[in-house]
Amino acid sequence: MNKRSKRNQLKHKKTKKSKGNEKTSIINNSLYPFWYNWIAFPQVQNNNELIEDTTWQEHLQLASKLYKDKSSLPKETILFHGSTVIDPIKNRTLTNRPFFFGLDAFIAIWYISELAGGNISDIDRLLSSLVQGKIKEEQNIEDLKNMTAWAQPELDKLRQKYESNIEIINDKLNNFIESLKMLPQRFDNYPKLINVDELISDLKSNQRRYYFLNIYKTMETIPYDYLSESISNQNPRDISKCKEKPCMHPQFGYHIDALEPPVELSMEFTIPANKIGNKLKLIGVYVIDVFKLNENKNKDFTEFKAPDAIVLKYNFTKNNIKQLSSKLKPLSKKLTI
Repeated sequence: MNKRSKRNQLKHKKTKKSKGNEKTSIINNSLYPFWYNWIAFPQVQNNNELIEDTTWQEHLQLASKLYKDKSSLPKETILFHGSTVIDPIKNRTLTNRPFFFGLDAFIAIWYISELAGGNISDIDRLLSSLVQGKIKEEQNIEDLKNMTAWAQPELDKLRQKYESNIEIINDKLNNFIESLKMLPQRFDNYPKLINVDELISDLKSNQRRYYFLNIYKTMETIPYDYLSESISNQNPRDISKCKEKPCMHPQFGYHIDALEPPVELSMEFTIPANKIGNKLKLIGVYVIDVFKLNENKNKDFTEFKAPDAIVLKYNFTKNNIKQLSSKLKPLSKKLTI
């Protein structure tokens, strides 16, 4: 390789790395609510005050300045959606029902804690099936010891077959875990998962459930209706115009499935499922540990922040998006939004 080729190769690698870092930075800067670093989280005597509009007046005024008067979402805005699957809009049902997103990750992450109550995620299903397959093949090898009537060449042939199957399963497990990049983050008394064995061990313990925080980027400017200057508990599904066009409104991110404090104030954005088209592009997937959310559901923003439940992350490129999607494709199904 000549010097010019080496320089070009190094330049390409540097550019690729720079783009990856830029994407991660953009996502990380969008994780927190619109008021973060502008206005402090409300100081209250009792958490019940957090579900009152009056507690959030300053935050709501800021929301109006940022979103009410603009009435359109700029191109390359980051949106978050919690789901049991990767890229749920890809297999959405094409109805006029609003598809929900958060302008920050908090409301989407806490929604995952509600979703986990009655839905198994693809990551649980995939890893569980692989683990059960491996256990079955290991048991088959153990059973060979009792096949005294079989000739040794036949036993050796079966052993090779079972060992080969285990090797294939191990490759699938390792390929899957390698396609998820670990966050360089460590929780006190809560060590991050460092390999597939730890992930499987956690899964088998039933102490944690893993779901997906899908991260999208808008590919065009999207006009919307700003529903209210107050914090509305109205569901956009019940508002006729939100079945025709995108809507935005301030919304509490309730912890788990109870409409009780503590909460954080977020911005909810909806698009009718049949009007999403090519407006959004998946740029990343973070894996959420629901056990971590359950463990901290009674803590407010000052004590626990929803992104602390992120344990794995995956940033998409043209070359590797198909690789991970293909691993989960057999488990995908048509979604009802």
